[in-house]
Amino acid sequence: MSEATVQRRELLYRALATSVSLGLLTPADVLGRELYAFEKDWNGRIYAAKRVDYLIRAMGDEGHYQASNLVKIEAPMLVEDGALVPVSVQSQLPGTDYIALFCEANPYPVCVGFHVMPGTLPAFSTRIKVAQYSQVMALVRTPQGWFYADTYVDVTIGGCQR
Repeated sequence: MSEATVQRRELLYRALATSVSLGLLTPADVLGRELYAFEKDWNGRIYAAKRVDYLIRAMGDEGHYQASNLVKIEAPMLVEDGALVPVSVQSQLPGTDYIALFCEANPYPVCVGFHVMPGTLPAFSTRIKVAQYSQVMALVRTPQGWFYADTYVDVTIGGCQR
């Protein structure tokens, strides 16, 4: 392979990588097909949502949600440091395909979102930042709609201030 060919390829790779990193192109644009359903949110509309109904609308639904005793969330009621608050979520609702943690008092309320693959147990444990005393919600999407469970967490040192 000639030196000019190698340089041309390297230039094209760098241009492509720059376009993707700047958000000018999505993986679907580059590969010519949609890999996963969540690529529709490549620009971050979901994680920019400041309210629960905005999150649900960003996911392409109406914005309605209701409480369910089949969604379980566990978090400590009081933590010293809000930087690493352990949270566990489990959904016993059939057809669960997405679970998100939402903490409205945080600067970025959508803490994390998980796409649940069919045939897997819709449960996870993670750690999130919590800024101050606030409600932490686990939102679950099913074919029947959106459901949630919530708990309250109080922190002595806010995790979003660092």
